[in-house]
Amino acid sequence: GLYRLANRVGAFLDYFTAALFMAWMPLGRTPTFAAAVAERGKEVLGGKFITYFILGGLLLVLLMTVAADTLVRIAPPSYAAAAPLIPLMGAAFLSYGLFVAIFRISSFPRKVVAYIAACIASAAIFLLSALLLIPWLGAYGAGTSVCIGFLTGTAGITYLSQRGPN
Repeated sequence: GLYRLANRVGAFLDYFTAALFMAWMPLGRTPTFAAAVAERGKEVLGGKFITYFILGGLLLVLLMTVAADTLVRIAPPSYAAAAPLIPLMGAAFLSYGLFVAIFRISSFPRKVVAYIAACIASAAIFLLSALLLIPWLGAYGAGTSVCIGFLTGTAGITYLSQRGPN
């Protein structure tokens, strides 16, 4: 129950990433965006997007950390122990958003194949880390396993992106 409550409250960061990705395509078709790409380059704009995405996401995780005790008060008092889990679950949603964002801004040959491989590797790393961390840390291990899984996939896509021709 504690994990589920923390997951539901931490899902706010999923709304943050979904809003950014929903706005991405229409903004990419505007003349202003085309002019920015022509002047600065797609890589520079992508780097700035990732920087602002990470900073905005970390700010939201920090705000969730500060407000966790207050956010838990919407549930019965028996769920007060879920407060420390809320920022971790927010970070888990943010790590998924970072995985998708890095994939979207990257450009290298056979990108879709690499994405599928990164998804499979992320799932495998998640399962392995969950088997190790959940017995040791409980619900904290579950949230940490999600972060580890997606950040592993993110690191793989980032590596391939940096080694690609662009």
